[in-house]
Amino acid sequence: MRQTEEDLKIVKRYLELPYLLDVLELDKKKMKESSLKMSRVYSIKLEEIQDLVTKDIYEVKNEMRIKGIKIIEQTKHDDRLIADYSCRNYKHQITLLWSKVKFDTEVSLANYLGIVIDKLFDK
Repeated sequence: MRQTEEDLKIVKRYLELPYLLDVLELDKKKMKESSLKMSRVYSIKLEEIQDLVTKDIYEVKNEMRIKGIKIIEQTKHDDRLIADYSCRNYKHQITLLWSKVKFDTEVSLANYLGIVIDKLFDK
């Protein structure tokens, strides 16, 4: 059986979640350096989200193991991320533009924060 749409979603999530962790860590550092009056409160919330993301990464890895999905190699380019992976012994490749990774990361963060996604795009 070849990969399903669900398998592809799992691979994308596995590839994108670590970037959300990176963004959260950068934001925590900026928060500590800022003069915000409540920076400690915001930092604690970011740490809570980091814990949730880390838990989700663990769950995604477990799903990958159960479904026979393995990441073989990831290659970062200026404009995209390329990953070679196998799904039940069939080899595949996925290419994600950084703009797509950024968008998906923003949507994921909004979900973790309980923000209605439509509000992200209101101007």
